[in-house]
Amino acid sequence: MSISFESVIYDEIYKIYLLEENSIDKWEKIAKIMNVNNDLCVKEYYEIIKNKDRKGIKLDYQSKIKQINEQVKMQENYLLKFSFMITGLHIMIYDMLSSDGNYYFKLDGNEEMIVLQNLDKKIVYYINMSIKNEQNVYFHSFILLYALESLFTKDFYVGMDFEYTRKQIQLAQLNFEHSVLSKSIIMMVSPNELEQTMTDNFINLIMCNKNIKKILHGSDSLDIPYLYEHMLKSDHEKIIKFTKRLIDTRYLCEYYKLNKEQPTDNKCSIYDAVYYFGVMSQHKYQELQNMIDDLPHVNDIQWNIHKMPESQVLYAQYDVIFLKYFYYKIINQATQDVNDDLGKKSIIDLYKYVLFELTQFMYLERREITFLLAKCKEEVDPINNYMVRSHKGIYKLLDVFGRVSTDLISTNPNAEIDKIMKVTYFSKSILLIIKKMTYTIASHNQIVYKDKNTQWDGKLDNEYIFDFLKKMKFNCLLKLFTSIERTLYSRIQVIV
Repeated sequence: MSISFESVIYDEIYKIYLLEENSIDKWEKIAKIMNVNNDLCVKEYYEIIKNKDRKGIKLDYQSKIKQINEQVKMQENYLLKFSFMITGLHIMIYDMLSSDGNYYFKLDGNEEMIVLQNLDKKIVYYINMSIKNEQNVYFHSFILLYALESLFTKDFYVGMDFEYTRKQIQLAQLNFEHSVLSKSIIMMVSPNELEQTMTDNFINLIMCNKNIKKILHGSDSLDIPYLYEHMLKSDHEKIIKFTKRLIDTRYLCEYYKLNKEQPTDNKCSIYDAVYYFGVMSQHKYQELQNMIDDLPHVNDIQWNIHKMPESQVLYAQYDVIFLKYFYYKIINQATQDVNDDLGKKSIIDLYKYVLFELTQFMYLERREITFLLAKCKEEVDPINNYMVRSHKGIYKLLDVFGRVSTDLISTNPNAEIDKIMKVTYFSKSILLIIKKMTYTIASHNQIVYKDKNTQWDGKLDNEYIFDFLKKMKFNCLLKLFTSIERTLYSRIQVIV
């Protein structure tokens, strides 16, 4: 398989790259090779991903292309040879994408984000648009490379946003950040105009790729329904794979602002939030506000990729260019509010894992991909007014829940439940699970009555909650609710 990939894809692209031609013609030929032979790329991807040894390989991004090519020809180990080929393809394809004539425009990251001015590297964003349908092969070629690179390179992030005209998908903006080098590629395509093979590869190699985190902001109302129902065609397996690597920065922003000791405006729309967290300057913020004022009302904007003026393209890419460093800055800012190292670690764990998993859980539950909450609700609703008796008195289960469910704190991970529940999107669901746990504990440790004279013999079970969290690999939520259950048990013993 490696010989075929080497001779059919790598060698042919290397020959073209060395030609004394302009970069536009070379990129067209290179992209065509990747596109036509995409099946070889996909086969290699699935072959390599099974090889655990790949995790110990780091791609050599510092060497020149001729040195890399020599390594390709000399190396006999299949996995190492392949890693050198991917490095070589990266060098050649990124060089093409950043050459004059092959991008729509470019942006200096330092000028767009003041937060980047402290980095050792200067990041340049190259915006590519499929204005003509035949240019979709450039998008296809690039995502094939990005997926293959993700096999060896950690911390790949894709900032995503989608635009709609009358709630119909028209445009996808995708910011493919690179974790090592200084070039990042923003691709804009019309999902409706991609060939089926391109769409399938994008779904399987990017959207469902566990090595690539996808960042969106406020995606619940339009983006998630589109992605789940249309792009992923309600395929639960693919939806779960995608969601398990999804970050929605809106809820991180809301959690932070709602729990500030000093009152804030609680605004978490993308530009307000990015400015609040110091990702962009006041000058850039005002520039974006002026740009928005010059555009038609959001409901009147036509997102026709073939007829978009440059001002509209610029506006569209701003929805994704900030997302990675906005995500980083939220967590960094949150750690500045505590002084000790242990406290900082707890904050990082809260934002990177607890809120991360909780958002994913909520998306899956609200879109009825999973049904844990529905099962909990089915069990607790009929018994809210059932009672427990003790020498201390008679209590409705609902009253017991009310007394034990406030000021809950998980110690591992360290999280204050009341603070998390300030985020409206999370609150009702967390309360439902806590109620279910409370009723379960009561059913096993107290005598429960349907009414004053009729004893209830039912025994609830919390194990399916923990089994679900284990199955879904929501490891932090598993620890969180395990800790909560222990606290609930102790409190119920005291008050009943």
